[in-house]
Amino acid sequence: MVALKFLTAGLLLTRASIASPVSLASVRSASGCGEEPGIALNTRITATLPSGRTYLFWVPPNYNPENATPLIFSFHGGTRTPESQADLDLLTTPFFNSDHIVVYPSSGEYGESNGRYWQGAPQVPADVDDVGYVLEILDAVESQFCIDTARVYATGKSQGGMMTNNLACDARSSARMAAFAPVSGSYYVNVTGAECTPLTLEFDCQPAREHIPMFIFHGGDDNTIAYGGGSRSASAYRISHISLQRGRRAMD
Repeated sequence: MVALKFLTAGLLLTRASIASPVSLASVRSASGCGEEPGIALNTRITATLPSGRTYLFWVPPNYNPENATPLIFSFHGGTRTPESQADLDLLTTPFFNSDHIVVYPSSGEYGESNGRYWQGAPQVPADVDDVGYVLEILDAVESQFCIDTARVYATGKSQGGMMTNNLACDARSSARMAAFAPVSGSYYVNVTGAECTPLTLEFDCQPAREHIPMFIFHGGDDNTIAYGGGSRSASAYRISHISLQRGRRAMD
């Protein structure tokens, strides 16, 4: 909870690194500039995509369709909801966030209990493409609002932190998002037993550019997703401060 209070500051700090010569190859001008959004400001609103999936979003009270506005994606944890994530991160509170539009995607529901989990979690089928879903949201938001396409960020807690990392490691999304701030992330890798070696595990990570700004939070006393990684739910996950490299994540 304490770490989440620093998310806005973290995202503002990572924004500074974007001033370096980092190419966001797929950046496009947002087509929503100059168009009145036709929705209430400073209000949480649920929207439905053509695919049928939904998401929650919030537009700050001082939004001006003539000015390019930064955008934050915030991802809920496993079994949680967009509404609970908004209650947790406080990014829909003007005191903490006065100038960023915030989007809260909604994970799919899986298993006998219809639990809510993100792509990459043990409960989720391998063919689920939540990255594609997020990019569908991004297209929709850019068409409705005046978005600063060079300042699109992602953050999330627990499995939401994992989803944030998925976006950083995917060439499609990392080409359109500037920086990433996972909190207490659960980074699952599908190995078990003796293969579960968090310090040396490698997995596929193919970002669209060489340098990916990351601001990573994780508490050493986390009893749910341990800072040092280990076995959980018959899968392995690795938790640590990480730096992204093409094709792997390396421990700092």
